[in-house]
Amino acid sequence: MVLGCLLIAAVTLMLPQRELVDAELVFLLQGMAVIKAGLLLGAFAAVYWRFCHPTAPRMAMSYSIGLWMATAATFMIWQLTWIPAAALLFHLGEILMLVTAWRDERITLKALTASRHRQPQKRPAAERADPPDLADAA
Repeated sequence: MVLGCLLIAAVTLMLPQRELVDAELVFLLQGMAVIKAGLLLGAFAAVYWRFCHPTAPRMAMSYSIGLWMATAATFMIWQLTWIPAAALLFHLGEILMLVTAWRDERITLKALTASRHRQPQKRPAAERADPPDLADAA
């Protein structure tokens, strides 16, 4: 996942940068790219958290593709290349990740809060007894 994001960032940074005459527009678009990078960082953290638990291969691929799409779009906007396509790509990647999270059976409010409210299980009395001292056995 991380290598894919880094590879996509490197490829999009090699795209030719478009020369815009209006400096304010460049400032605005690169500011938007920074905001999208912040959103992307949050999405990356959420996907990383999700990958810490068992994930179905199809769900993992869907999360990864959505993250890669958003990464490519963010760097395309920073490079000022294909802005409309980059905006569409970013939003499609975000929607793909949200739909995947919605369809993911393991992410539910009940599952997320269950670990917080889980009661410790009682062990049988045989397991709770202290092990005999080795000094007593000698």
